[in-house]
Amino acid sequence: MSITATRTGAWDQPVSGGDFNYVAGGAIKQYAAVKADSTEGQVVETSAITDIMLGIAQTAAASGETVTVRRLGVSKYLADVASSYGNELMPSASGGSKTGQLKVAAGATARTCAVVEHAAADQETGACFIVTPGKQPPNS
Repeated sequence: MSITATRTGAWDQPVSGGDFNYVAGGAIKQYAAVKADSTEGQVVETSAITDIMLGIAQTAAASGETVTVRRLGVSKYLADVASSYGNELMPSASGGSKTGQLKVAAGATARTCAVVEHAAADQETGACFIVTPGKQPPNS
């Protein structure tokens, strides 16, 4: 399935398959989970479990460069900890060198942002299905 649309105004760009272009608000690693920055049209890597993941960067970018973000579909991701097929994922709370990484969702405040499609070992790249970009209700 392919989605084709055109956004207007600040978002005037063709859209296909759930990939969108943004401006990097800082250095972004390829396959890092990203969130909206305080500047419209700009994203930064996630750094806390309370972050609302917008999608996963498909390209690496330095601050001010264009970064392609997959907001819907299957993507590779950076694993903070080992994960297995079917695990729910959330942004890592570790910060520092682990910004942009995802880990297995756990705890009452965990907000699932993706589901593992291909298992990954700790600090490796796996594949996941992005559930729904945006704020998810906490696990109960």
